[in-house]
Amino acid sequence: MKSACAHIGIELELKSVTPSVFFSSDVGNPDTFGKSWADLQMFTVSQGFPDPSRLMEMLVSWEVSQKSNNWLGLNRGRWTHPEYDRLYRLTETEIDPVKRAALFIRLNDLACTDHALIPLFQRSMVAALAKDLQAPLSGWAYDLGSIAHWYREG
Repeated sequence: MKSACAHIGIELELKSVTPSVFFSSDVGNPDTFGKSWADLQMFTVSQGFPDPSRLMEMLVSWEVSQKSNNWLGLNRGRWTHPEYDRLYRLTETEIDPVKRAALFIRLNDLACTDHALIPLFQRSMVAALAKDLQAPLSGWAYDLGSIAHWYREG
């Protein structure tokens, strides 16, 4: 990554932080993930949630990580957008699954087009099923996220 950026004229300073420090809640430590002072950061968020609301909550303004909440807010990048907040609030009360899914798609599109998130890597996963097993998959959860809805054909 560093050499690729240097090739196009971007200078990077790499800093590696021990996971036990990075993921700690020590408010006095400047290297915790809640403070996130970097312009660019390699960070992975697990998608083990069967519902996307918890993942999308990581970008709402009331979850901004800051001194007043001891740097424990979920929004570690501190990006805020009033329309994102408004749409997220709508997902909390929408009971029609199709309309709710459309709201999450709009949230995702807004965060991406406003460059709140810039994906640099994709970690591909491989999964397999028996020929007669039907398993609806979700883009928001791991393979087993919808196991209650699996069934065998025939």
